[in-house]
Amino acid sequence: SARLAQRSRNSLALKWASPACNGSSITKFILEWDEGNEGDEFVVVYEGDERQHKLHQKLEPGSKYSFRLVAENAIGKSEISAVASFYTQAGVPSAPDALERIEASSSSMTVAWKEPNGNGAHVT
Repeated sequence: SARLAQRSRNSLALKWASPACNGSSITKFILEWDEGNEGDEFVVVYEGDERQHKLHQKLEPGSKYSFRLVAENAIGKSEISAVASFYTQAGVPSAPDALERIEASSSSMTVAWKEPNGNGAHVT
């Protein structure tokens, strides 16, 4: 199955080892992913003879993506690997928005604001 080689806020790079070829050289690998939809449906994201792939799609920060892999030789396709899931890195939060004065006195002030987008992480 695939393993994580590198990640950023918007990309994942995966690597995998070549399985036993059982007498016929492996001609290609088929990497499928769930497009971040919690493993509901998998679609092909890479097909070729390399043992690595970097997703160039703009992925969401701090999000989970699931993958599975198939090897193929002249005889046919392998069984589908176990699903492997990886997270992109979370980013810094967006700036707070809409600062509003709620109450003020001569010695204090109460303000409120809308919680910013956490970019994949909880804002604390």
